[in-house]
Amino acid sequence: MSLRNVIDRHGISCKVIRQAVGTYTDGRFVPAANQPKVTITAVIQPLSGRELEALPEGQSAEDTRVVFTEYKLVTRTPTSSPDQIEYDGELWRVYQVERWDGLSGSPHYIARIVRQTNGSAPV
Repeated sequence: MSLRNVIDRHGISCKVIRQAVGTYTDGRFVPAANQPKVTITAVIQPLSGRELEALPEGQSAEDTRVVFTEYKLVTRTPTSSPDQIEYDGELWRVYQVERWDGLSGSPHYIARIVRQTNGSAPV
């Protein structure tokens, strides 16, 4: 079974919040407003034992997940914030994305997300 079939059969709908590219005004970065939310289909799972061992200091299994989707998620860049995903009633930030080219010709993305801990609520 292809990853596309797994996503179609077992995926859930969740919202992605993407912040538009900001600009520099008088030498200071000014973040842009959020773009409209996009609904995607994704399979979201806990990390494997091997992935848990490689987590950055301070992260734990309860607040980190892996996402499988056909939607191109983005991480932080010098001029933009990472995508945020509304999942399980909370906001999760994308911190790593890998592109996988499937045999069907369409790419898939495997992303790692971390739950927001600063009291953020879905926007």
